[in-house]
Amino acid sequence: MIDIICADGYDAREWNSKSGDKHNVYVKGLDGELGWLDLQTGKFHNRAEVNFGFVDKESSKVSIKAKESELHLGFLDNDSPATPDSDFEVLKESIRRITELKYDGFEMELNIGPSREIRKNGKSAWAKANITIKVKNPDDIESMYLAVSDMAASMLDIETNRLINRHS
Repeated sequence: MIDIICADGYDAREWNSKSGDKHNVYVKGLDGELGWLDLQTGKFHNRAEVNFGFVDKESSKVSIKAKESELHLGFLDNDSPATPDSDFEVLKESIRRITELKYDGFEMELNIGPSREIRKNGKSAWAKANITIKVKNPDDIESMYLAVSDMAASMLDIETNRLINRHS
């Protein structure tokens, strides 16, 4: 027996197959079916046009409790990306910080390549950003890393927005 708690506008129901080999929770939201949770494998099958899946308790729209275990389902962060203007501002700022650093002497190469999965209509797409910086004798490696990391992260946010809009 499980307890299911849903936020306003959300509904979830437990289902057991007659043979007993399947035990699922089906989840519906404001715009229809979001997907189902296979309680035997612990996998959520997203069937929505939004990123809906496992989240922390504070972000949950549906909470499922069984004995001492709790699972929480809700909207994942990358379904609501930052606005494109703010992404470009972070990118511009990170470029400005990199160009202000002075480099003489030894060479150092820094490569950062974050990626993010985007789920649309139950299918996966991947947003990726990759940047390599090669410099001679950086005075402040930490500042260089932070600037390059911010640049790569903002590039990833921009690419995520482009993929979300392209698959809409």
